[in-house]
Amino acid sequence: MKKLLLVVTEDKWVLTHRMPLIRAAIDHGFSVSVVTRITQYKEDIEKHGVEVIPVSVTRGGVNPFDEIRAIVELSSIYKRIKPDLVHHIGIKNILYGSIAARILKVPGIVNAFAGLGYIYSSEHWKARSIRPFLNMVLRLLHRGCKIRVIFQNPDDLNLMLNLGVVSSSQAVLIRSSGVDLERFSQTLEPRNNMTAVMAGRLLWDKGVGVFAEAGKLLNNRNVNVRLQLVGEPDSQNPSSVNQKQLEQWQADGYLVWSGHSEDMPGIWANSNIGVLPSFYGEGVPKTLLEAGASGRPLIATDSPGCREIVRHDFNGVLIPERDPVALADAIERLVNDPELRKRMGDNSRKIVEDEFSDKLVASQTMELYREILCDA
Repeated sequence: MKKLLLVVTEDKWVLTHRMPLIRAAIDHGFSVSVVTRITQYKEDIEKHGVEVIPVSVTRGGVNPFDEIRAIVELSSIYKRIKPDLVHHIGIKNILYGSIAARILKVPGIVNAFAGLGYIYSSEHWKARSIRPFLNMVLRLLHRGCKIRVIFQNPDDLNLMLNLGVVSSSQAVLIRSSGVDLERFSQTLEPRNNMTAVMAGRLLWDKGVGVFAEAGKLLNNRNVNVRLQLVGEPDSQNPSSVNQKQLEQWQADGYLVWSGHSEDMPGIWANSNIGVLPSFYGEGVPKTLLEAGASGRPLIATDSPGCREIVRHDFNGVLIPERDPVALADAIERLVNDPELRKRMGDNSRKIVEDEFSDKLVASQTMELYREILCDA
């Protein structure tokens, strides 16, 4: 039995993004172990017959002692498990996991960029100063024929090819982690309270401030719509919006902040429009996939990842980055046109069914595993 080791930053993302892949791997005869930082979902993952191995790798921070400890910790795990294939998800896991995998001579390595994130999307001096060093390290780590590198959108793939971070023979496009079409089923939109929902990590780079400013503009225009923000601040990201600011926006009447939700199908069933005005380094945003699967029209920025799922004037509206006026205009347009909402919502569902189901993504990833293990 082949051993697969999946390295994911936090246990909650194993449940929300990677369970279909894990089930497919088990069905294909793999013994699956997951290395992740434990919050509260360890037992939920273990119920699926998966070994869960705690690790202290965090997304935030660059303390050199913590980073060295993370590499040592992963090396120890790889030495004990002796995986045939290790699948790293996210930049830090790619960096530290690839070093450990090379030290231990793991036969096959998959490195998956779930978007390029803060380092590659931010113009902050810290991000810009780290990029050249990161590119150099990634080039070194990706030397070798037994490594494949997954990108979720062609913009990211082409950027990394141009930077020389990967070769064309290593780069693979698998768009998104997929969405469960049964859990997120198409529903009729509510007729009473018109609601536009933005869901996800509450980061400035995700466009939370743009969403709030659009809410202010819509209030001033007396547009009959409620803007609902679903999610929590992310303390490990320097772009996180603080709670005081969120509460102030709510007090001003620009939006309703409902916090974290475990019932996203219910959130989308009670919404009319899905929104993501992000200028973050997205892969293919899960929130747009879930809203689309629920049959909702989508509004998002014309940016990498977002434009993979939003086709302008077909299933939604693409707007410029950092443009609250354009966002307010797009929301108002959809609020005032129920036939357009219905047509775009139907198109959203069809796109997700055809291109972004979790079963399709799992199948594509299993084929990649087979290819690597045949080469190993």
